[in-house]
Amino acid sequence: MDSGDAATRLKPVPAEAPGPERERYRQAVAAGMAEIRSGALDRALETFRGALALAPGNADLHAYVACLLSATGHHAEALDFLLAGQNRHPDMPLYRDANFRLRQRQAIARRCPPILLNTQFKSGSMFMARRLTAALNLPVCYITRTPLDNGIVPEWAALFARGGCLAQEHLAPDTDTLAHLKRAGITRMLVNIRDPRQSMISAIHHYAKLCGKESADAVLTRARLPRGYESWDMERRADHYIATELGPQIAWIAFWLDAARAADPALSLLLNRFEDFAADNAAFFRKVTDFFRLAPELVDWPLLEKPPVAGELHFRAGQTGEWRDILNPPQARAAARLIPPTVAAYLDTGITAAT
Repeated sequence: MDSGDAATRLKPVPAEAPGPERERYRQAVAAGMAEIRSGALDRALETFRGALALAPGNADLHAYVACLLSATGHHAEALDFLLAGQNRHPDMPLYRDANFRLRQRQAIARRCPPILLNTQFKSGSMFMARRLTAALNLPVCYITRTPLDNGIVPEWAALFARGGCLAQEHLAPDTDTLAHLKRAGITRMLVNIRDPRQSMISAIHHYAKLCGKESADAVLTRARLPRGYESWDMERRADHYIATELGPQIAWIAFWLDAARAADPALSLLLNRFEDFAADNAAFFRKVTDFFRLAPELVDWPLLEKPPVAGELHFRAGQTGEWRDILNPPQARAAARLIPPTVAAYLDTGITAAT
């Protein structure tokens, strides 16, 4: 769900609406953005609700209302609101691309399977997903209500499992996720893993960037960060991340390594290290296309194997050892203590040792 970072990204009221209603809509959006900038999130929520009444099928407004609900302490209501909105307007480009169902049918006719990328946070996810969708001409959908929740919505998983589309998620590391995937008929999934110390550096840069934006995602991220975060230096931000987010990220890796070792015949997992992708992205994409059994003629190979460029498709720098130059010695030791031996072994070798 990428809701843009300015009021101009919000879609207009349908053309058949009368002129005064269009003007009320524009005024409501402008007022809501101003309230977000001033930190008046409760008022912004009510303002965007009013705008949504004028444009009930607007994807961006749904994103703003949901993120504002969660940011103001109404998380469960936000989840219900998003599910109801997408189900009420199945063609709304909120959790699936515009014209999704048509493009999915076309891709199914080309015999394109469902491609599920389950990626660690800040592991090159968006670059991989967007390069694949462009090279395969696939529509995108989500099977979770990201960024509010990473639990699977069964109806959305079933839609994805029909094939002819790609989903990129940071799936919850639990047995419910595995059960939902198998129940939907999803049989193959890429799991992309990155050294969590390096993904931490990328996450910190990402959070700092969002502090200066006005998108729905940025509103939610700022609400989750400590007050004054935007003025902290890198050392303080790293201390906070190690204390709050690094452990859960490592647990995410450990769960999916265990799931891969279990070798469930109903759900085949392809493990990949970001570090291997960074070393040879063409080899990575060849491995992915082989794993999902994509016919070679379906793939735009020159596009797929084009090397990534910094700043393109959310690709910041693609570095693998930057954390060594940024973390101070106590931070590096604290981070290392959180990484269990099986995870450390995989990060070093790419091999999942038996436990």
